[in-house]
Formats: sequence, structure tokens, C-alpha cells
Amino acid sequence: MCGFVGYHLGNGNAGSISAETLRKMAFQMHHRGPDNTGILENPTWGMAHNRLSIIDLHVGANQPMSKHRLYMAYNGEVYNFPELKKELEELGHTFQTQSDTEVVLTAYFQWREEAFKRLNGIFAISIYDEEKQELILCRDRLGIKPLYVYHKDQVLLFGSEIKAFIPSGLMDKTLNPQAIVEFMWMNSPAGEETVYRHVSKLKPGTFMKVRNDGSMQSFEYYSPENISKIRISDEEAIRQTAVLLENAVKRQSISDVPLCIFLSGGVDSSALTLLAARHSEKRLNTFSVEFDFYKKGGSELPNASLVAKQAGSDHHELYIDSSNLSEVVNKLAFHHDEPFADSANIPLYLLTKQIEGKYRVVLQGDGGDELFGGYYYYNYLQRGSKYIGLAKLVYPLLSGLSFSSPKLRRYKRAISYLAAGDRAQLVGSLVFGGSYANNPTRVFNPEMIAGAHGADAFDKLRKFKSYKNEKDLLEYLNYFDMLSVLPNDFLEKVDKSTMANSVEARVPFLDNELVDFAMSLPINQRVRQGSMKYLLKKAMEGTVPDQILYGKKQGFGVPFEEWLKTGLNSYFYEVVNDRSIQQAGIFNTDEVLKLMKEHESGRVNNGNILWHVLNFSLWYHHFMIES
Repeated sequence: MCGFVGYHLGNGNAGSISAETLRKMAFQMHHRGPDNTGILENPTWGMAHNRLSIIDLHVGANQPMSKHRLYMAYNGEVYNFPELKKELEELGHTFQTQSDTEVVLTAYFQWREEAFKRLNGIFAISIYDEEKQELILCRDRLGIKPLYVYHKDQVLLFGSEIKAFIPSGLMDKTLNPQAIVEFMWMNSPAGEETVYRHVSKLKPGTFMKVRNDGSMQSFEYYSPENISKIRISDEEAIRQTAVLLENAVKRQSISDVPLCIFLSGGVDSSALTLLAARHSEKRLNTFSVEFDFYKKGGSELPNASLVAKQAGSDHHELYIDSSNLSEVVNKLAFHHDEPFADSANIPLYLLTKQIEGKYRVVLQGDGGDELFGGYYYYNYLQRGSKYIGLAKLVYPLLSGLSFSSPKLRRYKRAISYLAAGDRAQLVGSLVFGGSYANNPTRVFNPEMIAGAHGADAFDKLRKFKSYKNEKDLLEYLNYFDMLSVLPNDFLEKVDKSTMANSVEARVPFLDNELVDFAMSLPINQRVRQGSMKYLLKKAMEGTVPDQILYGKKQGFGVPFEEWLKTGLNSYFYEVVNDRSIQQAGIFNTDEVLKLMKEHESGRVNNGNILWHVLNFSLWYHHFMIES
């Protein structure tokens, strides 16, 4: 697991990037790979690579790596590289290292772009083909690893983090108002756009070719929406789910450095732990954590301890307090490169900080909720979709009313989701808890978001193929989770929060074979009304204790709303009242302060919108003022 950055300057570009500049660009993300920095510089193209050694620790596996007049820097792990290596050896290829890097490079030489379809792993790849004089960029199927591209005129920069582009001196930091609107609604910009007008994310499941004349072309090699549906019995679906998940865990446990598992005590992490224990030659190391800010929600440490005992792992229980909240929030704003407001990054960052330097690889349970319907809104939509017409009639009558009862306020909010415009607005509002009656963009001065495409945060959700299927709203919700929420929010959270501490996170639930199988099943076979994760739980019976499979889900909500009244209250005022922020004219300060006063009084919970204001301000200070 690593990080890379590079450049490609088209014909006619008078500029160049020196080796010293390239090294400075790589240093911006030294945390992604502290073991080695490799530089490859040419007049019109170059790449730098920071290595976090996981597979084949020898220097021969350092990057950039060259072979067959191909030069590659890549970030990630390809789990099926032993099988690919054997196949390539049978075709006559020889290898100088034991690394997956050399296998990926040789696979590209043998099969060209078809090789990308054969890779089972998490990766972002950059290859320069000297013979064809072209640059190839590729991102894994679901966007588990990031790959950003800056393009303006004849300058193209590419890399694992946007901040690495800044020392080049070539980056135009003009803002993208549409992305700002999307951030305010959905925790992060949606789709391939970023908060910078000239920086985009390579779409998951695509590769791009860049030629020396500056022409660019992208090709899709994978999308969950292209998986054909199958019909099999529940019994067969349960059996295959169990087999494929176990295979994924076994495949993703390969490592030449110590590996551990974050064991929360929930269904997903418990399944990973117990399946990994079946195939580990050494005792597993499991970590459970209790944060002082989780006490209200109850502790899952007893469940985690039960699973650890069954797995026979060396189990570690950590207690982490939130005494340095402002420092943590500020650091995360730097590491995310863009405004980001999913507060679940905080516990993940704090936990990986505890194991930094001791363990480099961790198995994470992300993806299980998306594949098997583990979020409350799947049940809500199944039950409530038949009342959409009624909600659209009733909500206009309720919208102007205020209720003192928390229960009535929840009912009103639930009705507002079903009444929210078209399918894209309905699903987006439901997932992120927004309401069109409470437009979060009102905190900005109009100039900041002038030019946004009608200020519609959910416009990109209408581009999904599944949006056209008006009969199945639940299936559309599932594709929204897989195509938008997962790469832009949850996987962004996992990558940046863990790599900030030089820790690689692997996500077995997003293994190629398991995802392809699960997404081939009808949505109502994976999601059963009243039974969250029905299929996964049935598949794990006999492996995971029933009290965990069918016990009450604890859930860990980070109490940022309360922090804004207490531990982060003075910090909030300090940040938003900072002279440089005020001079930038970002916010309607009167509106922001009014929302905070309401929040402090307890009359209205404005925590979500204020959390976005804080994180946007911190990001702006790091990258628009200081850099």
C-alpha cells in the first residue's frame, strides 16, 4: 500500500517538472509510504512513489518499476497475484521479485487493458508505455483506492492525493461550486468531480489513456450495474455467500508483515475474524476499542471478547478519549484534501493512530452493509414506498408546523424524505438525512456557489442506469449506495483515515467474486423487510454466535452535535471567525451565527449543517489560504 504522484506534459507545453519538485510533491503524502521514495523524471512525463512495504520487503520491489519499456507506479494490493503469476510463468515470463507489483506490470504487458479485468484487489495504477508514448491510468472496480487527475491545457497531473499536486506550481485551484453544493448535502462531493474545477477522480472501474498530443480517452471496464441478475434458491444463495466470503477473507489475509483485525463485536467484523482464524497459520491479533464518546450507545466490548475467545486471537482492548478533538478534526481536514463531513473518520483515525508502527495491515468490515442491506433506510423504504403519494400530499401541510415532541419531529422528518421530489432527491435525502425545507447551502454567500447547476446536489444520481427503472426504488437505492456513497464517502473515509497513520485497510466484503455474486441476486433476496442483512446472517449461522447475529445492533454515532455545544464550541467560533475566512467572504456569517445560537439553546438541532461549516472552513484554511 503506497501513494504515487506523476505528471504528463503534452506537446507544446513549455513547462517542466524537476526531480527536486517531484520529490516535494511526493513528500506531501509521505504518510502513505514512509519506507522508500522512488523518482522517475523525464522532460515530458515522470512519476514518484512512496512505498509502504507489505508484499516482498526487498528493495527490488520498490517503485517506480520498469519492465518491457513499461514504467509503473501503483498503490494497492492485488490478492490473486499468485494465480496470475503462475499463469504468466506458463506463458514464458520470468520474475525477479516476489511482489504483486511485478505481476501487475507483466500482466499489463501480456494482456494490455484486458489485464485490468483480471485483477482482484484494491488499486490505483499509473503506467507509462515508452513504445506507444502514452500514459495509462486505472482505478479498481469500486473505487477502494483513490486516483485524482488534474487537467488543464497541456498539463496533466495524477496521483493518490490532491495535495501532492500543489508543489508543482502548475495547479489552478479555481473552485467548483457544484461540488460545494454536493458536499453540503452528502458529506463529500459526488461523482467524479472534486471541489477543484480542474481536478477529477478517475471513475471506479475505468482506465484512461493519455497520449503525447494531450488527447485523453476513458474506458469503462466494470460497473455493478452491468451485472446480470440470476434466480437461485435461498438455500443456494446462503451457501454461496458463505463460501465466497470465506474465500475472500483467506485471499486478503496474505501479507509479509503483521496483520490485525478491527473487531467491533458487530456482525461484519465478527464474521471476518472467525473466518480468518480458520486459515491463519499464526494467532490473529484483534483490536476492540471503546471511546469515551460512545458510552451513551452502549459497549460492544463483551461481544468482541466473546468472538476473540472463539477465534483464539491475541485480543487487545483499547480505551481512547476525545481530549484533543480540535487537533484531530483539523488533521483530518488536511488528510482528506477536500471538504469532508463524515464524522466516522474520527474513531477510525484514532484507532489506527494507536497501532501505528506496530501493524501495517488491518481487515475492515466496510461493504457488508451495502451488499446485504444493513442500513435502516432499506427497511424504511421497503415499508414506506407505498405511501410516497400520500406523503407528497401531507407534507406541504406539515412543513410549516413545529412540534415540541421529539417523536412527532421524527415522523415529520420521515414523511419529508418520502415527499422529496423525484427518485434521486428521495433517495439522497433519505440516506443523508437532509430536507429540502432546510437547504444547507444557505450558509454560503451567494458568490461562493454561483454557477452551480441549479444548486441541485442530486443531479448526478440521475445518471445511473438504474434511475430509469421506475418500478424498483429499492434496487436504485442499492446502486446509489454502491456507486456513490461507498466510493465518495465510506471508502474515502477508510483510505484517508488509515493511510494518515501508514496503515493499510483491506475490505474482504468488496472482493470481486463476492460482489459479483451478491449484486447478481435480486435485491429482495438480499434485503428482507424487518431483517437487516438477512442473507449474510443466514450464511454466518454456525460461524458467528447467534447473540451477535440476531442481537440488537448497537451502532456507534459520533456525537458531533453535542461537541459543537461543548468540547468544540469555542473552537468552532475561533475557526469561522478567523480573519482570513472572513476576508474570503465564504459564509453568510449572520446565518451561521444564528444557526449556532439555536443549536446551543437546544431549540433546534443544527448540528449537521454546522459540522459541515466547520469542516469546510478547516479545509479552506489548509488549501486555499496556507498552501
